[in-house]
Amino acid sequence: LQGGVGPFRRREPSRLALPSYAPAEIASMAAVQLLEAGYSLAPNVGRRSLEAALLSTWPRDVIALRNAHLARELAQRAISSRNARLPLGRLQGSPLLLTEPDLRLDAAHGLASLAEQRRAVRAELQGLTGMAPLKAFLTQLEAKVEYVARG
Repeated sequence: LQGGVGPFRRREPSRLALPSYAPAEIASMAAVQLLEAGYSLAPNVGRRSLEAALLSTWPRDVIALRNAHLARELAQRAISSRNARLPLGRLQGSPLLLTEPDLRLDAAHGLASLAEQRRAVRAELQGLTGMAPLKAFLTQLEAKVEYVARG
């Protein structure tokens, strides 16, 4: 009905074109969002650290697809990581300061990359004995998800 029938014609645009931001710009947006939420970055953590966290967490195709939305997610992940890292007693009285462990860039945690997690899941799946139908289903599902994600 939305096709050519007069009153049922689609009124909104079928595709919304949003600006594409570079990873450095997304990191800057995340820094502003953190500051607006009352958080500050430790002296050794800056926008370059936020950019490194962005690039290590999401592959470039996901960054291009989700773009500015990742600024909010990056900020929320850093805050959640800080809250999970600190014990409740210290959490309530400590300053709202984000450090390298909150961005998961410290040596103890390494780079918390979704791509690395995907590779680990694939390797674990391949290591399972039997389960050929499950392996085939998950491989097809992954291909479909990648197809949809690429548009």
